[in-house]
Formats: sequence, structure tokens, C-alpha cells
Amino acid sequence: ALATTVGALRGEFEGIGGSLLIADGPSSLLTMVHPMGSAGAAARLMRGLRSEFDPHGALLPGPFQLETP
Repeated sequence: ALATTVGALRGEFEGIGGSLLIADGPSSLLTMVHPMGSAGAAARLMRGLRSEFDPHGALLPGPFQLETP
């Protein structure tokens, strides 16, 4: 129920150009919804910046987590 509410609120906020981030929450919620939400069109820009300034992933190792699980 909480994940559905977060999804609905994110949809509303993204529809008006905003976003909804989860700063803290139960692990059961965080396995269903990504704390950052969807990066949308900004994902391509963020990946480009990361490949330009941190091509070897030294600053933040691992995959670039932009999508919901």
C-alpha cells in the first residue's frame, strides 16, 4: 500500500516538473521503490557526466543506480 502511494505521489510531482525522494523508510519499502525515483531524461546526462569525470568508477564503484528495482 505504501509503495503504491509513493508511486502515485511521484507521478503527480513529476507531472508538474518535481520529484519525490525517500530519505528514510522501512527496508520493505526500499526493496519495492528506489529512494531516488526515476531519473527520467536526466539519466543520460548523469551517465555522460559520470563517464567524463569518473570513467573508472573510482568515486562511486558499481552500477549507476537510477531506476526503480
